[in-house]
Amino acid sequence: MIALQKLVNLSLSGNRQNEYRLPLYFASGQVPSDLEAEVYFGDDPTPVPSLKPAFILPQTRPDLAILVISGPKMLAASDYSNLYVELSYGGMVQTRGTLTADLRTEQTPRQDFFKLHTFGGDMVYVFLDQIIAQMLGVQDDVNEKLGSVEDIQQDIITRQNVIIGLSEQTADDRQATNQDRQQVASDTQTVGNNLNLTNTYKNSAYSSSVFAKTSEDNAKTSETNAAASALLAQQERIAAQENRYRYMGSWAPNTDYIVGDGVLYGNSFYRRKTAGNSGSTFAKANWDLLAAGVNPRGSWAATTNYLLNDLVVFRRSAYLATSDFTSGSTFNRSNWTRIASGWNPAGAWAATTQYYEDDIVTNTGSSYRVTADHTSGASFSASNLELIAAKGNTGDNAYTSLSAGFTMPAVLGTVSATVGTTAWMAAGIAVYVAGAGYMLVSSVTNATTVVLQNINYVGNAAAAASIASGGTVSPAGRGTPNYVIPAASVNTSLTYDMATDPNLMQEITLTGNVATFNLNGKAFGRVLVLSVIQGGSGNYSITFGSDIKTPGGAAVDFNLTVGGRTMLHFLAISNTEALLTYIKL
Repeated sequence: MIALQKLVNLSLSGNRQNEYRLPLYFASGQVPSDLEAEVYFGDDPTPVPSLKPAFILPQTRPDLAILVISGPKMLAASDYSNLYVELSYGGMVQTRGTLTADLRTEQTPRQDFFKLHTFGGDMVYVFLDQIIAQMLGVQDDVNEKLGSVEDIQQDIITRQNVIIGLSEQTADDRQATNQDRQQVASDTQTVGNNLNLTNTYKNSAYSSSVFAKTSEDNAKTSETNAAASALLAQQERIAAQENRYRYMGSWAPNTDYIVGDGVLYGNSFYRRKTAGNSGSTFAKANWDLLAAGVNPRGSWAATTNYLLNDLVVFRRSAYLATSDFTSGSTFNRSNWTRIASGWNPAGAWAATTQYYEDDIVTNTGSSYRVTADHTSGASFSASNLELIAAKGNTGDNAYTSLSAGFTMPAVLGTVSATVGTTAWMAAGIAVYVAGAGYMLVSSVTNATTVVLQNINYVGNAAAAASIASGGTVSPAGRGTPNYVIPAASVNTSLTYDMATDPNLMQEITLTGNVATFNLNGKAFGRVLVLSVIQGGSGNYSITFGSDIKTPGGAAVDFNLTVGGRTMLHFLAISNTEALLTYIKL
């Protein structure tokens, strides 16, 4: 683990005010099930309990674990240099690294990839399990070669010790020779033998030196192999950088991008393949398409640049662009895929006109749908057209005239009229009768006789007026009666029919006592409203029959002052009775 720490400089950056967050990506495609992390302070072997790490495992990314360390805001700024985090899985500690504080004032935590610092100071992003496996492999290889070098060095040391010992023995022999010069002559042969032995030892020492030189060369070879392994690791880091992805927002012109930068362009996501400047226009050759999206562009326009999956509306149908192109002066269906059809009213058919599928045209009263894009000829042809509505037969003329005069009936009253034809008439149709006004067809008697009702429109002739023969009769009006009856003066009796006047209103002026009040055609819900004004000398009233009920059976207290007003409201509560309430004004 010490060797691994020398190889890997792990730096986790976070927000001192909030938390650390570090995404860990695993090249194996799966986060280890026993992945754990602990935070330690200095040399204390006990994990810091207030800084217990946790992992967030996104469901959509099985290869991603987000390391979250909460609570660093509880520490003093000086304590951050003594913190380090330890990651383990597979039953052993895999790596450790110091925590560095980020003393920014904002609250949002900064999220970084796993970071390695290269020899040149550049920072790259790698998969955690991939770099650990690579570093452990390099470490094992270096340890193995260092072990071989140590064995060679130990052998050289042993041989050197032998040479030193022999040298010391030779020195002792020389000293003995000087002290015993008298025996030199007699022992010449022995000395010669010793000299030969010394030469042998010298040759052995020379061989040991050659062996040491060979060991040194082997050590250099090991260093070269270690350097090659380090270069391979660097190449792996470069490959990891090339596979990175960093979202940069919407694509911008004249902007420098690097490999792995992600942008949004035309509602589609792209990843940069090569580093360089974006230029003034988007160049797809420099980008990989990650996810295609639909880009609404509104109504189709001529001589306009469109991109793949641009969405336009043309003649009430929706289309998606199938490639990048510039539109011409007319719509070219081969550049588009229709995803929603709509009928487009194109008016009356015209010669030498460009029509498109699902245009709707009319010709001599019939309607047609265009079945294929085409330019019409000089004369109408049903080719490329589908009949969807044929012209009907000519109907009857919807007007006639009075064959004989009649007397205008009272409001909501009826009269039998003779006309030229009733072929186009039906009960409930509102008509305008010249000289009479707006009336309602109550019923059709025969081919020339119709029963008309006075529906009391403003401007209608007065009741009992003579309507002359020859007046035009034609459809007109809403057919809704005006239930406000013209004001009248009464002094003897009053009669109303709720069957024909279900919501009748009238203003009356009493010029005498009304002894008889008849309310016919009662049915639940029908209403009559009377505004009663005192005329003449005043003190007039209306006498009601037993079918008119008042609250508590009390008599109506009329305003008897001349000009005084009493509002009467009649509500039919059955076919035989009506409830009367009033307001004395």
